[in-house]
Amino acid sequence: MISLSKKKLIRKLILKGSMLCFILCIVLVVWFFVSEINYLEVKYLQYIDWLQDIENKVTSIENKWLIVLVVELLYFILTAFPVFPISILCVASAMVFNFAESLIINIVGLAILFSVRYSTGMSAGGGSAQWIVRRSTKLTNLVEDEGQGNPWVLAVIRLLPFMPINPVSHLYGAMDFPFFKFMLISVSGFIPKLISYIIIGNNFANIFSPQFTLPLIMLTLAMGIFFLLLRGVWDVINKVKER
Repeated sequence: MISLSKKKLIRKLILKGSMLCFILCIVLVVWFFVSEINYLEVKYLQYIDWLQDIENKVTSIENKWLIVLVVELLYFILTAFPVFPISILCVASAMVFNFAESLIINIVGLAILFSVRYSTGMSAGGGSAQWIVRRSTKLTNLVEDEGQGNPWVLAVIRLLPFMPINPVSHLYGAMDFPFFKFMLISVSGFIPKLISYIIIGNNFANIFSPQFTLPLIMLTLAMGIFFLLLRGVWDVINKVKER
Protein backbone atom coordinates (compact mmCIF):
# COMPACT_ATOMS: atom_id res chain seq x y z
CA MET A 1 0.00 0.00 0.00
CA ILE A 2 1.16 3.54 -0.73
CA SER A 3 1.27 5.77 2.34
CA LEU A 4 -0.81 8.94 2.52
CA SER A 5 2.28 11.16 2.47
CA LYS A 6 3.61 9.36 -0.60
CA LYS A 7 0.24 9.73 -2.33
CA LYS A 8 0.45 13.48 -1.77
CA LEU A 9 3.99 13.53 -3.17
CA ILE A 10 2.94 11.61 -6.28
CA ARG A 11 -0.06 13.91 -6.72
CA LYS A 12 2.27 16.91 -6.49
CA LEU A 13 4.69 15.30 -8.95
CA ILE A 14 1.92 14.80 -11.52
CA LEU A 15 0.81 18.42 -11.06
CA LYS A 16 4.39 19.66 -11.41
CA GLY A 17 4.77 17.51 -14.51
CA SER A 18 1.75 19.24 -15.98
CA MET A 19 3.08 22.67 -15.00
CA LEU A 20 6.46 21.85 -16.55
CA CYS A 21 4.79 20.88 -19.82
CA PHE A 22 2.82 24.14 -19.88
CA ILE A 23 6.00 26.11 -19.08
CA LEU A 24 7.83 24.34 -21.92
CA CYS A 25 4.88 25.13 -24.16
CA ILE A 26 5.17 28.83 -23.27
CA VAL A 27 8.94 28.76 -23.85
CA LEU A 28 8.37 27.20 -27.27
CA VAL A 29 5.76 29.84 -28.11
CA VAL A 30 8.31 32.53 -27.19
CA TRP A 31 10.95 30.72 -29.25
CA PHE A 32 8.53 30.63 -32.17
CA PHE A 33 8.51 34.44 -32.24
CA VAL A 34 12.21 35.06 -31.52
CA SER A 35 13.64 32.27 -33.69
CA GLU A 36 14.39 34.82 -36.40
CA ILE A 37 17.39 35.89 -34.31
CA ASN A 38 20.24 33.93 -35.86
CA TYR A 39 23.27 34.50 -33.60
CA LEU A 40 23.21 30.82 -32.53
CA GLU A 41 22.15 29.52 -35.89
CA VAL A 42 25.65 29.21 -37.37
CA LYS A 43 26.97 27.00 -34.54
CA TYR A 44 23.79 24.98 -34.54
CA LEU A 45 23.99 24.36 -38.28
CA GLN A 46 27.55 23.05 -37.87
CA TYR A 47 26.25 20.52 -35.38
CA ILE A 48 23.35 19.67 -37.68
CA ASP A 49 25.78 19.08 -40.56
CA TRP A 50 27.48 16.44 -38.42
CA LEU A 51 24.15 14.84 -37.54
CA GLN A 52 23.07 14.99 -41.18
CA ASP A 53 26.22 13.14 -42.13
CA ILE A 54 25.30 10.32 -39.71
CA GLU A 55 21.78 10.23 -41.10
CA ASN A 56 22.96 10.15 -44.73
CA LYS A 57 25.44 7.37 -44.06
CA VAL A 58 22.72 5.25 -42.48
CA THR A 59 20.17 5.82 -45.25
CA SER A 60 22.76 5.28 -48.01
CA ILE A 61 23.16 1.63 -47.03
CA GLU A 62 21.43 -0.50 -49.67
CA ASN A 63 20.68 -3.54 -47.50
CA LYS A 64 17.65 -2.73 -45.31
CA TRP A 65 18.51 -5.35 -42.73
CA LEU A 66 21.94 -3.76 -42.40
CA ILE A 67 20.25 -0.40 -41.79
CA VAL A 68 18.24 -1.98 -38.97
CA LEU A 69 21.46 -3.37 -37.48
CA VAL A 70 23.21 0.02 -37.74
CA VAL A 71 20.29 1.85 -36.09
CA GLU A 72 20.24 -0.62 -33.19
CA LEU A 73 24.03 -0.32 -32.90
CA LEU A 74 23.72 3.47 -32.69
CA TYR A 75 21.17 3.05 -29.89
CA PHE A 76 23.72 0.87 -28.11
CA ILE A 77 26.34 3.61 -28.57
CA LEU A 78 23.90 6.07 -26.94
CA THR A 79 24.08 4.02 -23.73
CA ALA A 80 27.63 5.28 -23.25
CA PHE A 81 27.92 8.35 -25.47
CA PRO A 82 24.64 10.35 -25.73
CA VAL A 83 26.10 12.74 -28.31
CA PHE A 84 23.19 12.76 -30.75
CA PRO A 85 19.41 12.88 -30.23
CA ILE A 86 17.12 9.89 -30.68
CA SER A 87 15.15 11.92 -33.23
CA ILE A 88 18.04 11.52 -35.69
CA LEU A 89 17.66 7.74 -35.58
CA CYS A 90 13.91 8.14 -36.01
CA VAL A 91 14.46 10.29 -39.09
CA ALA A 92 16.99 7.87 -40.59
CA SER A 93 14.69 4.88 -40.14
CA ALA A 94 11.60 6.80 -41.33
CA MET A 95 13.40 7.73 -44.57
CA VAL A 96 13.80 4.05 -45.45
CA PHE A 97 10.91 2.26 -43.72
CA ASN A 98 7.21 3.00 -43.34
CA PHE A 99 5.82 4.43 -40.10
CA ALA A 100 4.96 1.08 -38.46
CA GLU A 101 8.33 -0.49 -39.33
CA SER A 102 10.20 2.60 -38.17
CA LEU A 103 8.27 2.63 -34.90
CA ILE A 104 9.09 -1.04 -34.21
CA ILE A 105 12.77 -0.53 -35.04
CA ASN A 106 13.03 2.42 -32.67
CA ILE A 107 11.09 0.66 -29.89
CA VAL A 108 13.63 -2.17 -30.07
CA GLY A 109 16.41 0.43 -29.95
CA LEU A 110 14.85 2.05 -26.90
CA ALA A 111 14.60 -1.36 -25.23
CA ILE A 112 18.34 -1.82 -25.81
CA LEU A 113 19.05 1.65 -24.43
CA PHE A 114 16.92 1.17 -21.32
CA SER A 115 18.05 -2.39 -20.55
CA VAL A 116 21.79 -1.72 -20.90
CA ARG A 117 21.71 1.27 -18.55
CA TYR A 118 19.43 -0.60 -16.15
CA SER A 119 21.94 -3.48 -16.04
CA THR A 120 24.79 -1.04 -15.49
CA GLY A 121 22.93 0.45 -12.55
CA MET A 122 22.40 -3.00 -11.03
CA SER A 123 26.10 -3.82 -11.20
CA ALA A 124 27.71 -0.44 -10.57
CA GLY A 125 25.17 1.43 -8.40
CA GLY A 126 23.11 4.53 -9.09
CA GLY A 127 26.02 6.92 -9.53
CA SER A 128 25.46 10.68 -9.43
CA ALA A 129 21.67 10.34 -9.92
CA GLN A 130 21.29 8.27 -6.77
CA TRP A 131 23.63 10.60 -4.89
CA ILE A 132 21.46 13.58 -5.84
CA VAL A 133 18.25 11.78 -4.84
CA ARG A 134 19.57 10.73 -1.44
CA ARG A 135 20.73 14.23 -0.55
CA SER A 136 17.06 15.15 -0.09
CA THR A 137 14.72 13.25 2.23
CA LYS A 138 11.65 14.39 0.28
CA LEU A 139 13.22 13.36 -3.02
CA THR A 140 14.21 9.99 -1.57
CA ASN A 141 10.67 9.39 -0.29
CA LEU A 142 9.27 10.36 -3.65
CA VAL A 143 11.58 8.29 -5.87
CA GLU A 144 12.02 5.24 -3.65
CA ASP A 145 9.13 2.95 -2.79
CA GLU A 146 9.99 0.44 -0.06
CA GLY A 147 13.62 0.40 -1.15
CA GLN A 148 12.77 0.19 -4.84
CA GLY A 149 11.93 2.82 -7.42
CA ASN A 150 8.50 4.42 -7.57
CA PRO A 151 6.67 3.33 -10.77
CA TRP A 152 4.59 6.52 -10.90
CA VAL A 153 7.70 8.68 -10.84
CA LEU A 154 9.24 6.58 -13.62
CA ALA A 155 6.08 6.91 -15.73
CA VAL A 156 5.96 10.70 -15.34
CA ILE A 157 9.67 11.06 -16.16
CA ARG A 158 9.35 8.96 -19.32
CA LEU A 159 6.31 10.95 -20.45
CA LEU A 160 7.88 14.37 -19.89
CA PRO A 161 9.73 15.95 -22.83
CA PHE A 162 13.47 16.64 -22.54
CA MET A 163 14.02 14.41 -19.48
CA PRO A 164 17.31 12.45 -19.17
CA ILE A 165 17.15 8.81 -20.24
CA ASN A 166 20.35 7.12 -19.11
CA PRO A 167 20.64 8.45 -15.52
CA VAL A 168 17.04 7.43 -14.76
CA SER A 169 17.57 3.91 -16.14
CA HIS A 170 20.81 3.69 -14.19
CA LEU A 171 19.07 4.79 -10.98
CA TYR A 172 16.18 2.32 -11.28
CA GLY A 173 18.60 -0.51 -11.97
CA ALA A 174 20.54 0.40 -8.82
CA MET A 175 17.30 0.38 -6.81
CA ASP A 176 16.58 -3.17 -8.06
CA PHE A 177 13.25 -2.13 -9.57
CA PRO A 178 11.60 -5.15 -11.31
CA PHE A 179 13.12 -5.32 -14.78
CA PHE A 180 10.04 -6.21 -16.85
CA LYS A 181 7.95 -3.62 -15.05
CA PHE A 182 10.71 -1.06 -15.67
CA MET A 183 10.81 -1.90 -19.38
CA LEU A 184 7.03 -1.83 -19.78
CA ILE A 185 6.68 1.57 -18.10
CA SER A 186 9.74 3.07 -19.80
CA VAL A 187 8.91 1.97 -23.33
CA SER A 188 5.19 2.74 -23.01
CA GLY A 189 5.90 6.17 -21.54
CA PHE A 190 8.37 7.03 -24.30
CA ILE A 191 6.23 5.90 -27.24
CA PRO A 192 4.30 9.23 -27.55
CA LYS A 193 7.61 11.09 -27.85
CA LEU A 194 8.91 8.46 -30.25
CA ILE A 195 5.90 8.93 -32.51
CA SER A 196 6.36 12.70 -32.43
CA TYR A 197 10.05 12.31 -33.31
CA ILE A 198 9.17 10.19 -36.33
CA ILE A 199 6.51 12.67 -37.45
CA ILE A 200 8.45 15.89 -36.89
CA GLY A 201 11.91 14.42 -37.28
CA ASN A 202 12.30 15.55 -40.87
CA ASN A 203 12.20 19.14 -39.63
CA PHE A 204 14.88 18.63 -36.97
CA ALA A 205 17.52 20.13 -39.24
CA ASN A 206 15.90 23.52 -38.81
CA ILE A 207 14.72 24.28 -35.29
CA PHE A 208 14.21 27.85 -36.43
CA SER A 209 11.32 26.81 -38.66
CA PRO A 210 7.62 26.82 -37.65
CA GLN A 211 7.40 23.22 -38.92
CA PHE A 212 9.67 22.20 -36.04
CA THR A 213 8.30 24.47 -33.31
CA LEU A 214 4.54 24.13 -33.84
CA PRO A 215 4.37 20.32 -33.40
CA LEU A 216 6.42 20.62 -30.20
CA ILE A 217 4.05 23.29 -28.91
CA MET A 218 1.13 20.96 -29.56
CA LEU A 219 2.97 18.03 -27.95
CA THR A 220 3.84 19.87 -24.73
CA LEU A 221 0.33 21.35 -24.52
CA ALA A 222 -1.20 17.88 -24.97
CA MET A 223 1.14 16.38 -22.37
CA GLY A 224 0.25 19.13 -19.89
CA ILE A 225 -3.47 18.40 -20.34
CA PHE A 226 -2.77 14.66 -20.06
CA PHE A 227 -1.04 15.10 -16.70
CA LEU A 228 -3.98 17.12 -15.39
CA LEU A 229 -6.33 14.33 -16.47
CA LEU A 230 -3.98 11.75 -14.91
CA ARG A 231 -4.09 13.67 -11.63
CA GLY A 232 -7.88 13.61 -11.74
CA VAL A 233 -7.91 9.85 -12.38
CA TRP A 234 -5.42 9.37 -9.52
CA ASP A 235 -7.73 11.28 -7.15
CA VAL A 236 -10.78 9.24 -8.22
CA ILE A 237 -8.92 5.93 -7.74
CA ASN A 238 -7.75 6.93 -4.26
CA LYS A 239 -11.26 8.05 -3.22
CA VAL A 240 -12.71 4.73 -4.36
CA LYS A 241 -10.06 2.81 -2.41
CA GLU A 242 -10.75 4.83 0.74
CA ARG A 243 -14.46 3.93 0.77
